[in-house]
Amino acid sequence: MRGRDGGGRGNFRPRDSMIRENGGTLRTMAGGVRLFIRPGDGNGSEVIVRPIDDEFAPAQQQLLRKARRLLLDNALARKMEISTEQLGKLKLLNFETAMRISSADQQRLQELSRAWQQAAAGAAKTAAEAKLIETLKTVGESGIAAAKQSMLRDIAQLKGILSATQFQQLQELGTKPAIKTGAGTRPTKATTRPAAP
Repeated sequence: MRGRDGGGRGNFRPRDSMIRENGGTLRTMAGGVRLFIRPGDGNGSEVIVRPIDDEFAPAQQQLLRKARRLLLDNALARKMEISTEQLGKLKLLNFETAMRISSADQQRLQELSRAWQQAAAGAAKTAAEAKLIETLKTVGESGIAAAKQSMLRDIAQLKGILSATQFQQLQELGTKPAIKTGAGTRPTKATTRPAAP
């Protein structure tokens, strides 16, 4: 059984609290993302936000990674008969499959992290932590939603650039066709038996 933070039983921690790790790094998670606060080098702490699950939209992410290959693999593009015009249109797509947060949200989390670290123990610390986690939840949920929306827009454009056959080929890329061996029987070797005396 895995704990709510993704670890085993011994690593169980509630999602709505800060956890201090080795080296002084702090982490928490909310809104589908993790927040890491790493000790700085005199210029303040480093704040990093990452999805709890990088594959938060696996079908869409996989399809766009395949489509990106058309720009990198000339042999594949030729095999799928992708025209020069189609390649030009594909280059205009975003192909972004990761979650990004705005510089404004990054700055806001940085400031709230600093306020939490500097808050006195007790009610002030608790309030600062609650505000940080609530903001992280909002930023995480909106960031993942925006990433999914961006991917859906790219896929819609992708369908307009490729023919129906090409789009189907792209979806099937990397999958192995089932090998049929008849009615579940294995081929047998022909044997020659000596004639009975």
